[in-house]
Amino acid sequence: MYDQYKTITLSGLAEQLHYTVPYCSKYLKNVFGCTFSAMIQKIRFQNAECLLRNSDMTVSEVGKEIGYEHTENFFRVFKKHYHMTPSQYRAAIQEETNMQTVCGDRDVIKR
Repeated sequence: MYDQYKTITLSGLAEQLHYTVPYCSKYLKNVFGCTFSAMIQKIRFQNAECLLRNSDMTVSEVGKEIGYEHTENFFRVFKKHYHMTPSQYRAAIQEETNMQTVCGDRDVIKR
């Protein structure tokens, strides 16, 4: 997994680009339409979705993998963003996958 987003900071990015922090912040907002922290959070949650869908990692391990040191913070932010806990999200995805498999089998039988 690509881990650089866990440690990158706006000041570090600005330094690499030889920009001031305020200029870099405004530039990112103008180009991408969101703040630096919102971009990082989006990447983290894309990775969390992938891990919850495709791995057997515990929810705590997923939170740590995407850069949250404290599981409680991961749960709180995840629930605010998705309106469900990571465990509920995983269960919903598994149920959806099971339903697609069952419905897909029915389509094959009908033909």
